[in-house]
Amino acid sequence: MLTCSQPARSWFNQEELFTSSTFNRLPPFYTYCQTKIALFCVYFSEVIFLNNILLFIYGASLASFGFCTGQRLLNGTSLWVKRSFCDHCHQNLSWWQLIPVLGWCLQKGHCHFCGASISAVSAKLELGYGVLFSLLGPTLTDKNLLLFSLLQLWLLILATEDQASLCVTTPLLYGGALVLCVLDAEQFLFFLQLEWPQTLALACLFFLLEAWGQFGRADTICLLVLQLLFGLRFCSWVLLVSALLFCLVNLHAPLHQPHPFLPSLTTATALVSLLSSLVPFFN
Repeated sequence: MLTCSQPARSWFNQEELFTSSTFNRLPPFYTYCQTKIALFCVYFSEVIFLNNILLFIYGASLASFGFCTGQRLLNGTSLWVKRSFCDHCHQNLSWWQLIPVLGWCLQKGHCHFCGASISAVSAKLELGYGVLFSLLGPTLTDKNLLLFSLLQLWLLILATEDQASLCVTTPLLYGGALVLCVLDAEQFLFFLQLEWPQTLALACLFFLLEAWGQFGRADTICLLVLQLLFGLRFCSWVLLVSALLFCLVNLHAPLHQPHPFLPSLTTATALVSLLSSLVPFFN
């Protein structure tokens, strides 16, 4: 996927160094172990660590773009404006202010031009997605990384809209679902054929929850997409974790008022995806 620009120098030259005179005085097995450990440290520091940094920047940039897109859809701002601007003074932001996470920290949470307070939501999302992609990215192939990025971007934009207005952009909802299913048509058809009774049962359950006013159409579509692309087990874990997060977030909220569910669903999807790659129990 992502590779170091000079792998040959660090690997072969260091191997020559670690097997030289110092190690020749040691027992063969001890020398072998020392050499392999030292080579792993070189590989980790020069290749794996660099991959993690690049994946962190990629994930943070993706979160910044997704949150900005969601905000623009909410405010009716054109998506084709070249540069982001301050919501208070409408001054175009400089390049250093657009650096994920670091831009917010350098400004100390306030606009550099007018001094207005800047919400930390974007910085938190950038940090969270940066960590997510730095941990999960190395375990994915290039194709799966692309699909996972599109899925997270789609969910993040919808969650941003849902959090602020309890509604989402309809073309984005259905168009994004269609694009994801087409791009991963092999998995879509596999789970559709293998789990079509479960898919039908879930669809009926979600539509019943909609009829009772407990679910929105966006919640139903997102969960069905997750089930068709990742299977029933993954979708069940996401539904369970998102329900727990939703209850924790809205523990003291009025019961008679509607509350956004997509932010909890998006967070649960990221958490379950990460846990699935680390803990076999979630697979």
